[in-house]
Amino acid sequence: IDYRALNVATVKDKLPIPTIDELLDELGGASIFSKLDLRARYHQIRVHSKDVYKTAFRTHDVHFKFLVMPFGLTNAPSTFQATMNQLFSSYLRRFFIVFFDNILIYSSSLDDHLQHLELVVHRLYSHKFYDKLSKCLFCKHSIEYLGHIVSSIGLTRYYRRFVAKYALIVSPLTDLLRKDAFEWSAAADSAFAALKQAMVEAPILQLPDFSQEFIVETDASNAGVGAVLMQKGHPIAYFNKKLSPRLQASSVYVKELHAIVEAVLKWRQYLLGSLFVIRTDHKSIKELLQQVIQTPDQ
Repeated sequence: IDYRALNVATVKDKLPIPTIDELLDELGGASIFSKLDLRARYHQIRVHSKDVYKTAFRTHDVHFKFLVMPFGLTNAPSTFQATMNQLFSSYLRRFFIVFFDNILIYSSSLDDHLQHLELVVHRLYSHKFYDKLSKCLFCKHSIEYLGHIVSSIGLTRYYRRFVAKYALIVSPLTDLLRKDAFEWSAAADSAFAALKQAMVEAPILQLPDFSQEFIVETDASNAGVGAVLMQKGHPIAYFNKKLSPRLQASSVYVKELHAIVEAVLKWRQYLLGSLFVIRTDHKSIKELLQQVIQTPDQ
């Protein structure tokens, strides 16, 4: 159904939707998982009787109205997420996370998990929400959730966040995307081979422990900047970014400083309010806070 006209007249719900990374960061210490998928998610929420007429549509011979929330309404995603958040408020981020109709239950032991699973299923059914059993998985030590493989040893996915120096590796390939610039070269061929190898060897990332100290290691080159977020020597996330032509022409000092700033901003949700260490191989940056006169970049 085309609800564009109705959506224009609708006051938008500004409910913040959690990011996938924020949700997955809650899984540290878990070793067993179950995934529930709700059947026809939006259709399990009824439309208020006074608003049913707004969902009306016509066919060649008759009008219909939705009694349940249809797909295509601008506030449907936030309404559904808010409903799940309210329904499971006492379980959220203790042993339960939800991203729209994708529910993940996580526990540190099988006994705990069975109890958690019973609590969640009972609450769903008591409020008349129903799963699609063919898409549910129960009591797994490794499970796919929102495109990631979640397991007791960490998190894996072939993605920029998971490959060290990704931006630097693919730089010859991204250059080909410029207008009138496509010409396959030896550098592009080498970059493609290196990227395939990096994908195959992409490490397993640890989930963060917010009670432990974070370490941010940064580095910069003529082409880009990179960083790794770690705890106890294990990588949690990688970050990399290609430098603009202006920054490529700047001094090594500025590039190394830019790498630190970009990494801290990227991982703000981990570092804000936490004790963390920055490691860089550029010794002069240690004297930054002692400088009396600073440059605009500083």
